[in-house]
Amino acid sequence: MQMAMQGVDMIPAMRAHLDSLAGATPAQMLAMMAAHQDLASRMMDAMGADMRGMHMAPDAAWAALGDSLRQDLADLPGLSGAVLQGRMQSHIGRMGRMLAMHEGMMQM
Repeated sequence: MQMAMQGVDMIPAMRAHLDSLAGATPAQMLAMMAAHQDLASRMMDAMGADMRGMHMAPDAAWAALGDSLRQDLADLPGLSGAVLQGRMQSHIGRMGRMLAMHEGMMQM
């Protein structure tokens, strides 16, 4: 019997959300910030639960990427304008890499 993997199940919605953010203006990004922080935090928690459910320990690359994403989530709300837009694009790239890593690990 296959166990439910909430992180894997959330990936399509997260990708759609990241696509929306990627095309947003800085003002729109700020308006979406609370929802993004909530979704990103739940996504990271769910991916961690998936890994624990499969008795997988995070490697150094996963841990470093997670640390970078958590730092983004702390810093982004205090930014604006072009600085926010640039940092958000980097954050979107990091989140996309984490989603891809997670998908790869869960295809066992």
